Amino acid sequence: MPRQARPRRPAKPPPAKAPTRPSAAATTPAPPRPLIHRLAGFAARWLFVAAIWVVLTVGGVLGWYALQLPPIDKLEESWRR
Repeated sequence: MPRQARPRRPAKPPPAKAPTRPSAAATTPAPPRPLIHRLAGFAARWLFVAAIWVVLTVGGVLGWYALQLPPIDKLEESWRR
């Protein structure tokens, strides 16, 4: 026996909001941050970017040297230079 579809309820209209004026605190601009805070944020951001590049570079160098290693089955052989 097939299920009968449930009738849909009509959508409720959104509640009406009274227009409000922004408070005085919302309209005044925030005071500028001190210079030391701006410099600290700038330094932290660029140190993070530099750390990412260092990790990528070190990983690339380690990968390069890992590819240059001899095959494992050749480790038993002794080489004379």
